[in-house]
Amino acid sequence: MNKLALISHCILNQNIRAYQVLTDNNSKDIVKFLIEENFDVIQLPCPEIKIEEINREKHGITFYLKDNEYRNICGDTIKEYEKIINYYLENNQYVCFIGVQGSPTCNTNVRGWRDLRNDLKGKKMRGVLIQEINKKYPNIDLLNLNTGKYFQKSFLKIKNYLANID
Repeated sequence: MNKLALISHCILNQNIRAYQVLTDNNSKDIVKFLIEENFDVIQLPCPEIKIEEINREKHGITFYLKDNEYRNICGDTIKEYEKIINYYLENNQYVCFIGVQGSPTCNTNVRGWRDLRNDLKGKKMRGVLIQEINKKYPNIDLLNLNTGKYFQKSFLKIKNYLANID
């Protein structure tokens, strides 16, 4: 079986993260593991830099939800890869997305947000890009990588899960 892992841009390129966002040099271990497990890997572009500079302040999810422009940018990001994703799915191959815990764009867990301005007060939702992926592809696995102090724990969880995909 062919296996495809779509990954958040900042897992490989941590310099793209907003100012003062935690980084962990071990994040590249996930890509090494994916290659060892014969996954095809696509690093998706970061939609955040399509509306902001690379050197930017960190924002909560409400910043990106203020209008539909960002949601449309996220939808367009996925459209760029539709042919590839559809090929895997139409041929009964495995597809997953590995996002970054706490990212307003790529967080894959449905969680209560502690937004920087507390606008959402615990409203449960995924990151904006993940919402768009899940709308289009509700059956692909959404996995979360913690790039902070819980990196090893989240990496081990992903590793154990994906090692059993045949």
